[in-house]
Amino acid sequence: MKTKNLATLYDLPTLDWAPVAAGLDRLTQAPGTGGPDRHSHWLTTVNADGSPHVTGIGAIWFDGAYWVVSGRSALKARNLERDPRCAVAVATADYDTVVDGTARLVTDREEVAEVSRRLNEGG
Repeated sequence: MKTKNLATLYDLPTLDWAPVAAGLDRLTQAPGTGGPDRHSHWLTTVNADGSPHVTGIGAIWFDGAYWVVSGRSALKARNLERDPRCAVAVATADYDTVVDGTARLVTDREEVAEVSRRLNEGG
């Protein structure tokens, strides 16, 4: 994993990733768990014309990756199928995090069931 410290203007050190990832593990979508009423994740994908598409999503950090649920006909899913490059952003009380990478479709029943269970637990 490659880190980029956006706080270099303030001469702050790069954060250690382990506590950040542990904090992401604890985030939920349940009401009352973040601001303004819950933690909102934002997914950025690439539209067919090359412009960015940003949408609020339900997401969880699990097993070292963000997991996002979408119907196959949604714009975000169509964008990811055509161009899997994406970014997920979330603001927490302690830090703002942006994770960029490449999406992949997961259809394995056991994996999907586990992620669904975790999403349901988290609101």
